[in-house]
Amino acid sequence: MKRHLELTHPHAVADFAASVMDFLPAKERPQYKKLVDDIRAEKTIAEDRLVESARAIGSATWAERRAFDVFLNGKGADMEWKALLDALKPNTAALLKQLQKSSGAKTVGEALNHSDAAILVHEKENDELALVRPQIRLALWGAHKKEIKPLVARMETERKAIQARLEKMRALAGRTKRESDLLFPKIEAFEDRLYFGGETIPLEILDAEMQFALDDVELPPEG
Repeated sequence: MKRHLELTHPHAVADFAASVMDFLPAKERPQYKKLVDDIRAEKTIAEDRLVESARAIGSATWAERRAFDVFLNGKGADMEWKALLDALKPNTAALLKQLQKSSGAKTVGEALNHSDAAILVHEKENDELALVRPQIRLALWGAHKKEIKPLVARMETERKAIQARLEKMRALAGRTKRESDLLFPKIEAFEDRLYFGGETIPLEILDAEMQFALDDVELPPEG
């Protein structure tokens, strides 16, 4: 299964950390900025430090990123469209307007994921979008983060609940080799979706995975 972030690829970790750093309080940024600078200077980074740092910044910024995505998929959707169209070159903006109309998408993300995007938006325009859209999103975050703050608090509660389940799953995985083989790959996949994909994981799914592992271990071994 393709992961959102390959943790053993230093430059991929650096790019991820740089992309989410503005969601951190200013006092927490220097340690991650140093990591990014060291990687881009081709300094050797121990793999365990690389993995730990990526997970730490993914966790520390998850609630903000998740709340911001909820905002941009709702009240902020029109704001992102307007700001992005205003910032793009005229030809790219015209293509994006055409895509918005043909796809019927309410959000920029929905439009860019629509099948029409592959037809209307070509490599040059995609490169421009990849450069401009993150800047637009960070500007919107800076302008509206006070408004989004109550939602961030709710998402932080959700993050803690998800991580508590993952810790229970990790403890369960450490009991036997059979449980380890069943659960550790799933834990890694869930953490990838959570920290680096910015997704939420329903608690009932995590509970079901743990119960499945318990039921499987209680079955007599085959043969």
